[in-house]
Amino acid sequence: MPRFAGHIAADKIAVGGHSFGGYSVFGFCGAIPERYDARIKAAVLYSPSSVGLLYDSSERRAHRVPTMYFIGGDERDNFLGAHTVGEWAAVSYPDLPRPKYFLEVEGAGHGSFTSDGDDVRTPDRARAVADRHDLIARYTAAFLERHVLGRSTDDAILATTSPGLVQCRCEPF
Repeated sequence: MPRFAGHIAADKIAVGGHSFGGYSVFGFCGAIPERYDARIKAAVLYSPSSVGLLYDSSERRAHRVPTMYFIGGDERDNFLGAHTVGEWAAVSYPDLPRPKYFLEVEGAGHGSFTSDGDDVRTPDRARAVADRHDLIARYTAAFLERHVLGRSTDDAILATTSPGLVQCRCEPF
């Protein structure tokens, strides 16, 4: 759209997708050659189990950009087709090129990566949700700072497993 033309830095584009949106993002990042967009510098995937289900290993290996891959600890054992979310992640993540980051967020479910996916009926639950969203935002921002803007100021976040993460695998280069 022309009204945004002066506000978009074409050399600093990142994409993100939740759930099946992760599948779409993957296509733009190389898994679907005719959909590949070379302007994309980084991708953030939130609960993208469809990447493992719908792309084969050669398509996943065709992915070309730095990627941050999140799953929720509470969705790890949920089935999607014949495999669990954790199993799809274990198949998908190794196929990604470096730099790549895998984060499993403690207490998060599939909907925890959206604004209304968690139960906030009590103050304690609301605080836990806010803490999870803060954690997700901190890691996402540090990743984008590093791999889109080229700033290394938050690299320590990317190399650290914070409370609230079940696991954090960071393979920067």
